[in-house]
Formats: sequence, C-alpha cells, structure tokens
Amino acid sequence: MEMESCFAEKATVVLVHGPWLDAGMWNSVILPLRQHGLQIFAAQLPLTSFEDDLAAIERTLDMTDGPLMLVGHSYSGALIANAALRSNAIQALVFISAITPDGDETVADVLRQDILPEESPRMMADRHGFIWMSESEFSTALAPNAAAHQWALMTAKQKPISVKCLNGRIPNSAWQLLPSSYLIAEHDHVLSAKTQRLLAQRMNAHIYAHPLDYAAAMTEPEVVLDVILEAAHDHLA
Repeated sequence: MEMESCFAEKATVVLVHGPWLDAGMWNSVILPLRQHGLQIFAAQLPLTSFEDDLAAIERTLDMTDGPLMLVGHSYSGALIANAALRSNAIQALVFISAITPDGDETVADVLRQDILPEESPRMMADRHGFIWMSESEFSTALAPNAAAHQWALMTAKQKPISVKCLNGRIPNSAWQLLPSSYLIAEHDHVLSAKTQRLLAQRMNAHIYAHPLDYAAAMTEPEVVLDVILEAAHDHLA
C-alpha cells in the first residue's frame, strides 16, 4: 500500500548498482521507496566501459519525467556524478560507499589511495579484461554480513567489471555543483572507510557512517533506505 506522497509530482529516484552485483541489489529498497510515493528506476549496467555504462544510465534517465535524484554505489558514484552534468532535472546525488574521482583522477586512482586489509579482493582481470569475484571473496570482502546461501547466489549471478571502467579519466563531476549525501560503509573492503570519508569531505556531503559491508543495500537495506529517504525529503519534496 502506498502512503500519501509528500514529494513533488513525478519525483523520481534512479538507483545505479556497482560491480559484481546488478540492479537486483536494490530489491529491498525499491518497494519501500515506492510506498513513500517516489517513482523508482534501477539502471542495469553492462560494466563493459565507462562510456557504455554512462549510456545505460542516460537511457534510464530518458524514461523519467520529473525532478530526479541519483543514487550510486561503489564505481557508479563516478557514473552518476558525470551523468548529472547532462540533465537539469537532477536535484541531488546520493553516494553509497562510492568512488568519486575529481579532476583527472581515474576510478583506479581512487581505489589506490589507501592500503586495504587482507580481506580485500585480489582484483585480477581474466584474459578478456574482466574482474570476477570468487565465492570466498564474496563471503569475506564483499558481503560478510550476508547469509551463506546468498554468497553462492551472488557468485553465480555476478556481473564482472571490465578494467576499461577503472582506467578512464573523469574530468568533471556534478558533486561540485549539486547537494550530495554520502553513506560510509565502514566494513567495505573494496574502498576503505578512510578513503570514503576523504571523498565525502571534499565534496562537502552530508555524511552518514555505519558498520556496513560493500553490499549494504542487500545486507542492511534499512540503513540505505533511510539515507535515500532523508535526501529525497530534502531535495525532492
């Protein structure tokens, strides 16, 4: 049952997943957001190159007709910050343990800013240039808070990311222009909490911090939902 909406007409949130997961990572937040009266789209990325992924987001944005807020997880933080430069409808950005390059930085540059713990994934590409995760890496690095059967499902359904996504330079970012919120996942072993905080501080974001893992939208969806809703109330009402 949908609640009476306090949001602007056709207010829409576009959710963008990170590597090794897909748009299904948002399953536990989509229906609650809809129940609050928001229109929701979850972009499905090919993860084949930065340009291909940006095009996938733009196709999703073409389906919307109202004020927008973009939510990006991990690598897709770089994507939404770039995509938001191409639409006047976007009112705010929400970053979930997201990689947000500045200037001529690459995604890989940001990942290398801090020494990661032993639990971090090896990030080795296959002969086609794609980075996969083993089930043990899902259980120790990406989703240690998930149940064991979820690790098997994540491993089987994963979307590997091309190294092309990580090495392109990103000259402009909309977080310099738009209000932003940043959820620090303190137990994320892909992007350290220290680096997340530095990224959030340099964009002057509204910062949240919780003991979450990389797959927080799946393992602790209530926390992610609360951050998105608070930003939506601030910028889409």
